[in-house]
Amino acid sequence: QTVRVGKFHFVLLASKKYIARHGLPLSEADLNGHHFADVLPNMRSERGYLQALAGLEAAGSVLFSTNSSLAAANAVEAGVAMAALPSYIYLTSEEFVPVLPATQVYEMGIYLNFSVAAAARPEVRALIDFLKGVVLSKRHPWFADSFEPISADWRSTHQNYLEAGRLGTLVSS
Repeated sequence: QTVRVGKFHFVLLASKKYIARHGLPLSEADLNGHHFADVLPNMRSERGYLQALAGLEAAGSVLFSTNSSLAAANAVEAGVAMAALPSYIYLTSEEFVPVLPATQVYEMGIYLNFSVAAAARPEVRALIDFLKGVVLSKRHPWFADSFEPISADWRSTHQNYLEAGRLGTLVSS
């Protein structure tokens, strides 16, 4: 059984280090001459997420392509390049800065896959319900069905969810 529980919204991110060296592009035209890490949907893909939207192709300025968002995120955080990454990555480091924050480059569904027999087990059902109802709920704008630009408020919203979990306000067994 497959259930869609949210979406990844890919946005263009740079680091404070990168911006200090190369400047912050304020429009798609300003992207010319910048360095990019392009994330490929899979190993056989010829086009990555940067090329998903017309106008954001970084032909000639892609330093490397990878099928690993983590490798691209590490390159961005180190100040080597900009990349289209899932918007939730913003929550993982104060170094990340949205570039063209109102522009979504790509989106992809988040799915849970499980067998019907497994879902009948109470512990599996509890995990599925938790992921659907708490972790990937509409309360988390970075996983919402519709794109919501990154906001500085996201960090405090996320911190509040973490604190609620530590204080035991989430049901546990």
